[in-house]
Amino acid sequence: MNVKAIVFSVVLLVSGCATYESQPLPDKPLWPQNINRLESSDLRLLTQTSGPFIFNPNDGLNVLEVAAVAVTHNPGLQLARDAAGVTKAQAFQAGLLPDPTLILYPQAPINGGVGSNSMASEYGIFYNISALITHSTVLHDSHSTAQKADLDLLWQEWLVLSQVQVLFEKICTNETILVWLNKKEAILKQIEEAQQQALLRKDVELSATAVNTLLLKETAKQRLELQRVIMQDRYLLNQLLGLPPETKLQLTNDLTLPVLAADHIKNQLDQVTRIRPDLLALQKGYEAQDYRLREAILSQFPSINFGFTKLRDNGAVNYNGFDLSISLPIFNRNQGNVAIAKATRQQLYDEYQNRLNMAFSDVHRLSHDLALLQQQIPLMTDSLHTLSVLSVGGQSAFQRQDLDIPSYGQLSINELDKKIELEIIKQVLLEQNIQLSMLIGEPLSNWVEK
Repeated sequence: MNVKAIVFSVVLLVSGCATYESQPLPDKPLWPQNINRLESSDLRLLTQTSGPFIFNPNDGLNVLEVAAVAVTHNPGLQLARDAAGVTKAQAFQAGLLPDPTLILYPQAPINGGVGSNSMASEYGIFYNISALITHSTVLHDSHSTAQKADLDLLWQEWLVLSQVQVLFEKICTNETILVWLNKKEAILKQIEEAQQQALLRKDVELSATAVNTLLLKETAKQRLELQRVIMQDRYLLNQLLGLPPETKLQLTNDLTLPVLAADHIKNQLDQVTRIRPDLLALQKGYEAQDYRLREAILSQFPSINFGFTKLRDNGAVNYNGFDLSISLPIFNRNQGNVAIAKATRQQLYDEYQNRLNMAFSDVHRLSHDLALLQQQIPLMTDSLHTLSVLSVGGQSAFQRQDLDIPSYGQLSINELDKKIELEIIKQVLLEQNIQLSMLIGEPLSNWVEK
C-alpha cells in the first residue's frame, strides 16, 4: 500500500512539470504576409487620440498608419517584447517560495546479529524558515520588476514611434524637394541650350555661360544625392516596419502636427513623472531595489532550517524528533549584500534624478528652438510670395518676348530655391515638434488633417 502511494505521488508531481518542445532556427527570412490585417488595438494603447483609428493601406499610408505597422512588426520591438518576457519570468521565479526537502535513508544490515538485523531507516522533511521572513519583500520586488519590464517596453515603443514619424516626414519632404530640383534642372538645361545657341552666333562670350553650366552640374549632383538619401531612408523605413527591403510603400502626407502651445507644454511637463514610461520604469526599478535592500537587511537574521524526522534502528526501535539548524551571524552577517544594495539604490536614485533633469532641459531647449524656427516661417513665406510675384511677372514678360530665357529662368530658379529653403525649415520644425511631443508624453496624439 505504501509503495502504491509513493508511485502515485511521484506520478502526480511529474504530471505538473513542464515538457520540452524543440524549436529549430529558420534558414530564410520571414516577413509579414499581409499588413492589411493590422488592428488598431496596439496603436490605441500608445496614444490619447479621441477619434477612432481606421487602418486602410489601400489609399496609401499616412503617418499614423505607418506607426501602426511599426508597433506591430518592428523587429527591435519584437526582441524587446521577448526580453520583457524573460525579465518577467525571472521576476516570477524570484517570487516563488523554495521547495521543502525530503530525505530518505534506508539502511539494510549486512552482518547484524540476533535482535539487530531489522531494516534501519530515517525519513524527514526540512524547510528553510528564513525564506518566509524575506518572502514579502521578495514578492514586492518581483512585482515591481515585472512592471518595470512592461514600462521599459512601452518606452521602446515610444522611441520607435518617434523615429518612424521623423523618417516618414523626412521622406515626404525630400520627395517634394526632389520634384522642385527636377524643375530647377530642367530650367537650367533650357538656359544652357539658349546660351549654347547664342555662343554659336557669337552673341555671348564663353565665360558668360560658365556660371549656368556649373550651376546645372551642381543641381544634378544635388538631385542624385537626394535620390540616394530617399532610397536609403526608404530602406531604413522598411527595416523599422519589418517589411521586405524591396517594398515600395505609398506614403500619404495628409496629416500635420500643430505647434504645441506653451501652456499645454507646461501642464504636461508638470505631470511628466506620471506620464513618461522611461521615468515610470526608473521609479519601478528604484522601488524594486528598495525592496532588495530591505531583503538584504532582513537576511541578516540568522538562517534557520527546521524539519521533522522519523528514525528506526536495527533493533526495530522507532524514534520521532526534529532537526533545527541556525547560522551564527559572527563574521558575515550579510553586510556585503547590504552595502551593495544601498550603493545600487543610490545609483538608481541618481540615474532617475539625471533623467528627470534631462527631461526638463530637453523640453526647455526644444521649446525655445521651436519658437525661433517659427519666427523664420513668416519671413520666408513673405520672401517666397515676393519671388512668386516676380516669377509670374517674368513669365508674362517672357511670353511677350520682353525678357530672354536666362533672365526669366533665373526668376523661376529663385522661387524654387526659396521653396526648397522653406520646406527644409518646415521639416526641421516638424521634427522638433515630434520630439517635443514625445518628451512631454504625447507620442502620437496631436496629428491633424492638413
